Amino acid sequence: RNEAWDVARELLRDGVNQRHLAEQVQPLRMRLNELEQRLREQQEAERLLAEFCKRQGKNYDFDELEALHQELEARIAALSDTVSNASEQRMTLRQELEQLQSRSKTLLQRAPIWLAAQSSLNQLSEQCGQECSSSQDVTEYMQQLLEREREAIVERDEVGARKRDVDEEIERLSQPGGSEDPRLNALAERFGGVLLSEIYDDVGLDDAPYFSALYGPS
Repeated sequence: RNEAWDVARELLRDGVNQRHLAEQVQPLRMRLNELEQRLREQQEAERLLAEFCKRQGKNYDFDELEALHQELEARIAALSDTVSNASEQRMTLRQELEQLQSRSKTLLQRAPIWLAAQSSLNQLSEQCGQECSSSQDVTEYMQQLLEREREAIVERDEVGARKRDVDEEIERLSQPGGSEDPRLNALAERFGGVLLSEIYDDVGLDDAPYFSALYGPS
């Protein structure tokens, strides 16, 4: 009888343990699926970052992408100013040239041709800060301004394209599972905790104990 009682008690204990394990299967399976999904998302983010670095010919981490984004914005602003200044200078010189041509026409009616032309060229040289001995010099100088403007526009467009690439990369890495620091993910997986950034938009450090009690290590 005592032996039967011991066996029954042992079977009862095993039944309780088996039931407890059965209750844990579904949560563990869900947790495993979640971790597998997070791993796939992290691998996809790493792949996208590797492709971006390959296109740029340089290795970047996520923090460096933000710095690069700001640098490109500053360069675009500077190049836009350069283009704007070149356009304004070209327009000003064109207006001055038209005025000088009009004045030269008037002078031609009152003075020898060579004197009027020389006077106009001297004034134009002073205005543009470059020696102009003929109308060809003036035309060449304006062509130089146009060329500088075109170069600035091309460079601005190239920098704009790089900025768009950075913006797209940041957007990809900002998607759920893509923006976490891999080191944080590693810590969360190591301690069996969760990243609160995946659940709430902003959680202060002062609230961490509460969420740790709710979700486990956070």
